[in-house]
Amino acid sequence: MHLHRLEERPKNWDQLIQPFRQKSLFHESLWLDFVVSARRCLKVEYLRVERGQETVGYFCCFRSSKFNLPIWGSPFAGRTGMYLDPLLSPGEDQALFLEALNRYCSENQVAHLK
Repeated sequence: MHLHRLEERPKNWDQLIQPFRQKSLFHESLWLDFVVSARRCLKVEYLRVERGQETVGYFCCFRSSKFNLPIWGSPFAGRTGMYLDPLLSPGEDQALFLEALNRYCSENQVAHLK
């Protein structure tokens, strides 16, 4: 399993994530846009989860920086009510996703993940 960063949110983001049973309103475009407009220091990162050539899910999180180091939050501490769990196809192993996320963060100099 590996993660592929999307340069921007796909225009059909809400349709892409609709089939995933873990999807909540916190994954939807309107909510993500609201959070970014309220906290201008944040950006949203969008990643496609792949196993081989197959897309098996999506992950989004907020990006900020502290002392010029990139920090990702899904969500950040102190933000209750927002659940940005990874969206994975049924049967996909979350432990493999976490390994892929760890590897991705290490390879892309993400200093901290909350």
